[in-house]
Amino acid sequence: MNVLELSANRMNRPANNLVKSVADRVSMPEVYVRIRSLINQPDSDIEDYVEVVRCDPVLAARVVKVANSSFFGYSRKTNSLEQAVSYIGVIQLHDVLLSILTIRSFAAIPNDIINLFEFWRVSVHCGVVSRILAEKCSLMASQRLFVSGMLHDIGHVLIYLKKPEAAQEAIMESIEQSIPLHLAERKLLGFDYIQAGIELMRLWHLPDSYEKTTEYHLQPGAAEQFQVEAAIVHLARHIVMRRDNDMPGAAGTEQVDPAVWNLTNLSQSVVDEVELEAPKYINEVLGLLLPVVG
Repeated sequence: MNVLELSANRMNRPANNLVKSVADRVSMPEVYVRIRSLINQPDSDIEDYVEVVRCDPVLAARVVKVANSSFFGYSRKTNSLEQAVSYIGVIQLHDVLLSILTIRSFAAIPNDIINLFEFWRVSVHCGVVSRILAEKCSLMASQRLFVSGMLHDIGHVLIYLKKPEAAQEAIMESIEQSIPLHLAERKLLGFDYIQAGIELMRLWHLPDSYEKTTEYHLQPGAAEQFQVEAAIVHLARHIVMRRDNDMPGAAGTEQVDPAVWNLTNLSQSVVDEVELEAPKYINEVLGLLLPVVG
């Protein structure tokens, strides 16, 4: 099989090996594992979640800040972790913790390999756009779309970490040959950022929606599940690529999948409005998620 025809939905051995080689450096902390365990226990209650989060004071403080934020849309204000968890709800609490803890998991990567602040700024931008688009689509899980948008490009951090020269070569080949970045990566590495991201999500045992949205965000019309979610991230990615040259693949070689418009029922005018609205939230959300901004 031609390397460009490798499917992301099967285990990609080179990508799997890459993730295994950094697993000890990017593992999810115990607090996340405990939260996932509680979700799988039907008899767990809010106090159980509060007890787990309270064991990490920094995380607890951030959860309260999220509950009070304007972007995430909780109208009631609180200084109490118990109330914050109650306002946010169990499923959205999982998504909030995942976004915070993902950034924490990569905090030890040296800044001379990749500018993590810039990477997370662009990723948060994509998450913000995804969440607003999800609201425009009346999608209930808008918070989950924030995290899906934020994580869809996570595989690039792994590639930069382990294969920085090949990563730069793929970017140059994408620009010079006017081909999408993921195809240049598959040619040079035997896998792309999508496959690396999927293998990381499998290592972390994330819910299927994250994996499938990442897998099909370049071609949402081909997805069998979570089509609308993949279409939203697809649109969000294009919006961010138009506005931010720091996003990997921002050379303009990717095209909008025509299926997106039928899947989302969004018009170009609505998308244009979202493109203008999203930037005003980026610094706020970075302040909620990052240990230090700037």
